[in-house]
Formats: sequence, C-alpha cells, structure tokens
Amino acid sequence: MIAVLTLMFLNMLIFNPAFNWPLVFQAMNQSPVIEGFWKGTILVTILSMIFGVAVGVLLAVMRLSDNPVLKGVAWIYTWFFRAIPRYVLLTIMGALGVLFTAGLAHRSAVRLEDHRLARAVPVTGASPPLTPTRSSLASSAA
Repeated sequence: MIAVLTLMFLNMLIFNPAFNWPLVFQAMNQSPVIEGFWKGTILVTILSMIFGVAVGVLLAVMRLSDNPVLKGVAWIYTWFFRAIPRYVLLTIMGALGVLFTAGLAHRSAVRLEDHRLARAVPVTGASPPLTPTRSSLASSAA
C-alpha cells in the first residue's frame, strides 16, 4: 500500500505539466542562482559550523577553568541559549533586522534607500508600487 502511494506521488511529481520542469531547470541554472547557492548557502553553512565549533570548544574550556569569572560567563551563555525556546530565539534574531536597517555589509553596499527608489521607478506594463514614493508624497502634499 505504501509502495503504491509512493509510486503515485512520484508519477504526479514527474509527469504533472503544472510543474513545468523545463522552466524550473532553466531558472535554476542561471549564474545568479548558482552563485547565490554557493555563497549564500554552502559558504554560510560551512562558516557557521566552524564558528559554532570554535565557540563551543571555547565555552567548554571556559567551563572547565578554575577561574570563577570564566566559568560564570560560560555558564550564563549556556543557560541563556538553553533556557530560551527556539522559536522565541529565532524571532529575536529575526527582529534584529529592524535595528540594522542599512544592513551589516561593508560601506560599498547599496543602501536601503536606493532599493526603495529603484522600486519606485515603474517598469513598462507594471502596476505602480504599493509603497509611497518621494515623488508621490511631494505631489500629494502640494
């Protein structure tokens, strides 16, 4: 029974024309997507694993230390991340973007304001932007 359901699911997944697999493969094989996959997924995963192991080893050494300050700092750090539920922690970390509206990138990065102005320029045949632009605010104030 499970094998039949699995084969039915695979048949639907492979042969359903609504998925439009040629378009999916064409979109996924573009250089920005592949570059984003390597930089945004693989590289960040590897760097976060290295950082996590390094911090974990440092905290373990601090907990084993005879120095009460090091032991206390390691205990508080560990307690903080064990005591807070994961979804609350994800919400807190996700909300940090509100504090850093310009981002944490280096100085040559494009500012958030430039993105808003770029979105304000309508593309031919596109609907007007949903957020107010500087020109629409100026015309409505006049």
